[in-house]
Amino acid sequence: MITPYVKLDQKKIDRNIIEMIDGLKKYGIDHRPHVKPHKSVEIANLQLERGAIGITCATLTEVEVMAAHGFDDILLAIPLIGDDQWEKLNSILSKYPINFKTIVDSRYGIEGLNRIGMLLNQKINVLIDIDSGGHREGIQLDDLVSFYREVESKEFVAYNGLFTYYGHIYAYPHEEHPEKTREEAAILKEGKEVLQNIGVESPVLSGGSTGSSVNPEQLEGITESRAGNYVFYDMNAVHAGIITPDRCALRVVAKVISKPLEGKATIDAGSKAITSDMPLKGSDFGYVVSNPELTIVKLNEEHGFVEYNPDETTVEVGEYVEIIPNHACVIPNLYHEVFVSHDNDLKPLTVDARGRKY
Repeated sequence: MITPYVKLDQKKIDRNIIEMIDGLKKYGIDHRPHVKPHKSVEIANLQLERGAIGITCATLTEVEVMAAHGFDDILLAIPLIGDDQWEKLNSILSKYPINFKTIVDSRYGIEGLNRIGMLLNQKINVLIDIDSGGHREGIQLDDLVSFYREVESKEFVAYNGLFTYYGHIYAYPHEEHPEKTREEAAILKEGKEVLQNIGVESPVLSGGSTGSSVNPEQLEGITESRAGNYVFYDMNAVHAGIITPDRCALRVVAKVISKPLEGKATIDAGSKAITSDMPLKGSDFGYVVSNPELTIVKLNEEHGFVEYNPDETTVEVGEYVEIIPNHACVIPNLYHEVFVSHDNDLKPLTVDARGRKY
C-alpha cells in the first residue's frame, strides 16, 4: 500500500455507531448523523441500518451525492444564501424528490428559499437556527417570535422546528460538558415554549454535537442529535475527555522517509495528509499511536517533521507509523479513497462526496 493512506477500523466504527444511537434512543432522541466526517455512502447507509432516521449534510455537494444514492431524508445544516446556491438547490430538488430541510437565520435567506419553492411548486421545509452562544450563525432567542412571523408569511416556506449548534462545548473542561449540554437542550426547549405561547408547535428540536451527545441524559427533550465526529473520534475527542485513543477508528498510515539527525525524522505525511488542525491540548500534529514517543512537531504540505528522544526510542528509515489525527472530520476529504480494515483485510472505500463541486 502506498503511503500515506487512511485506515478505518470497521469494528470500531460499528461500535461507535451502535453506542451513539442506542444511547440517544434511551432518552427519546432520534439520530440524524452528520455525514461530513466520512462523506461516504456506505458508512451513511450503515448508520441508517443501525437506526438513524436520516442524515445531515454540510454542503450542496453532499446533498446531491447522497440524494443520487437514494437517501431521501436530508437536512442541510447551513444557511443557503445567494442565487447560485438557491439555483443549485432547485436543480437538486427538481431531480430528486427527497424530504429536504434546511436552516434559516435571515430574511434574505427566507426570501430566496421561498422563490425556489415557488419554482418547484412545493414548500421548502426549514428549521429556525438559534445562536447558542458560539456566534457562528443563528438568530437571538429574543427575536424568535418576530423571525417566525417572517417565515410564516412566506407561501412556499414551511416551519418545521428549531435548530442550534453548541460546538463551543469543546472550549470547556470535560467536567463542565454535562452542564453545557443541559444549556444546549434548554435553548431549544425554551424556544419551543416561546412559540407554544403564541400557538405554534415545533415538531423538530435539532441539536447535539458529539461533545454533547455522549451525555444524552442531559439532552433529553430535544428530538434529534446531529452528532458526526463520533463515527471515527480523534485526538481532540481524546483531549476533551470523551474517549480514549483505543476508540479512535481512523488512522493515517505514513512512512519514515528520512532521518537527518538522531532525534529527528521525516514522514511522508504533511498537511495534505493529516491536516494542520491544532489539538485542543498541546501543539503536536496528531498522535503517533504506533510509537507514542514520537512527536510530530511541524508540517509542510507533504512532509511531517518528527522529533524524539534517542535515549527512549528509535526510528528507522522505511518504518511505518500510524497516526491518530487531531481532527478526523477533515481527513477523508483529503483522499479519493480510504481503506477499511476488517479481520486483517483492507478494503477500499470511495469517499463519494469529497471536495466541493459547487
